[in-house]
Amino acid sequence: MTDSTSRPRRWLVGCGIAAAAAVVMIVVLAAAFALFMKPKHAAGPADMAQPMMEMGMAPGAPPAAMDIPGAEGAMAGGAEAKTTGSAPLIGSVAHAAEARREIIYTAALTVEVDDVDAAVAEGQQAAKAAGGWLGGKTAQVNGEGNKTATVTIRVPSAKFEALMETLRDLGDLRSENTRAEDVTRQMVDLEARLKNLRREEEVVAELFKRQGKITDVLQVEQELSRVRGQIEQIQGELGYLRENVAWSTITLTVNPKPSKVEQQLRDWSAGYHVLNAWNTLVKVGRGIVTALIYFGIVLGPFIVVVALIVWAIRARRRGTQRPPS
Repeated sequence: MTDSTSRPRRWLVGCGIAAAAAVVMIVVLAAAFALFMKPKHAAGPADMAQPMMEMGMAPGAPPAAMDIPGAEGAMAGGAEAKTTGSAPLIGSVAHAAEARREIIYTAALTVEVDDVDAAVAEGQQAAKAAGGWLGGKTAQVNGEGNKTATVTIRVPSAKFEALMETLRDLGDLRSENTRAEDVTRQMVDLEARLKNLRREEEVVAELFKRQGKITDVLQVEQELSRVRGQIEQIQGELGYLRENVAWSTITLTVNPKPSKVEQQLRDWSAGYHVLNAWNTLVKVGRGIVTALIYFGIVLGPFIVVVALIVWAIRARRRGTQRPPS
């Protein structure tokens, strides 16, 4: 009697333990999945409020203590001029950058033609017709006697697109790379710094004209040389940028067309097929791993529950089939 009543109890206890284990596993998996898929906190305006660098220049303080007559008044007047002029000047940098666009265009293209020399001559003629000029030319001949030429063309930016269309039609286009670099803010900033430096130059030059101690005069002369050196540097940078904005650069490479045998060999590439097969293998592997992940997460808990129930039923059957002792 004791064995007959204890067996159902054991079976119920086993089923209860299996169900509890399945529930715990489902809860743990759900919590882990929710934690893994939780979106990251997006940085708001408060998180992104980084202190920004202020626009301005620090050319260095002019001579502080000088015994030159009228130096204090001249320096004060210069400081006032820079103070009253720099605020609207700095504030207008963004507005000036929006009002105009200074862009440097560069391009490189490669074409294949039947006659390299004729194509190069035609490209040079098209550049001259567009108001451009030849910046450089190189030519090479390989061991098979095939000639390759590279030409650098400078053309007005307004004729850049039109000349590119003409050069594309010289032969079969094999490659093209066009770049547009916006240097508007850089040029506006340099112009603002140049204007402030020229104002400072006027103040220091006025001090240099006045009489005073030799040490003070030498100090003013050093300051004047420093300011003028910065002015020349900025003028050089502005000149370089303005020239590249006004004149675009095109690098044209002209290659001979390959023979039929070379074309067939170039069209078939063992490396291409090896790479394509490898990419296909990677895609299949990713698909299998993805399927296993979904199978384990979605069906795993149910499989565990069913397995525990089957185990409990089989354990009960084995218990009922035991011969009475």
